[in-house]
Amino acid sequence: DWKEILESGAHKIVQALGADAASIRLFDPESERMVAFGSHRFAEEERTPSISLRESIAGRVARSGRSWIVPSILDEPLYRDKSIVERLGMNSLVAVPIHIPRFLAYEPEIRGALQIYYRERYRRFDPLEITHAEVLARRISHVVARKRIIDLSELNLQKEKLVEKIFLKLSDRQGIKMRDLFRAMVPELQGIIDIRACALYAVTPD
Repeated sequence: DWKEILESGAHKIVQALGADAASIRLFDPESERMVAFGSHRFAEEERTPSISLRESIAGRVARSGRSWIVPSILDEPLYRDKSIVERLGMNSLVAVPIHIPRFLAYEPEIRGALQIYYRERYRRFDPLEITHAEVLARRISHVVARKRIIDLSELNLQKEKLVEKIFLKLSDRQGIKMRDLFRAMVPELQGIIDIRACALYAVTPD
C-alpha cells in the first residue's frame, strides 16, 4: 500500500513540475542501505536493488533531510550506476527528502529520498521549484503517515474485538475448555499477526 501511494505521488510530482521521471529509495535499518521502493518511468527490475547510505545522493539526502541538486548526472561521482539514466536520456535531477514519523515506540521512523529527473543537461534549478518539490514530497509523506494511522486504528479495533470475544467465552457458565478457546481464537489472530503454524501444549487432556 505504501509503495502504491509513493509511486502515485511520484507520478503527480513529475506532472506538477514538468519533469521526466522519478524514483524513490527508503533507508533499510537492517541492511543500513537505501533500497529501491517504487518509481515512475523506471522499470523496477532494471534499478539497483540497494545502494550505499553514505556514498549515494539518496543516502545523503535521507541522512541530512536536505535537498540535493545534480545539474549533470554523468558528472556526479555519487551517482554510481549511470547506465539506466544514459539509456533513458536523463541528465539532471533534484533529490528531496521523505520523512514519515513513527507512531509506535518499537517502530523506526522512515527516511528516504525522492529523486526527480529531467532530460535537460546542466539544468538550472530555481529555488522556488525546489521548494515546490519539497512541499509535494511532504504531502506524500503526510498521506503515508495518515495511512499508517488508519492501519493502526483498525488493528486496535481488531484487538478490542478479540479481547471481548475471549471474555464472553470465559464468562460462559457452562465453562470452556482451553483447546476450544485456542481453536476459536487462532483464526481471529490471523487478522492481527501473520501466523504460519501454531500449537497448544497442556499438562492435562482438557
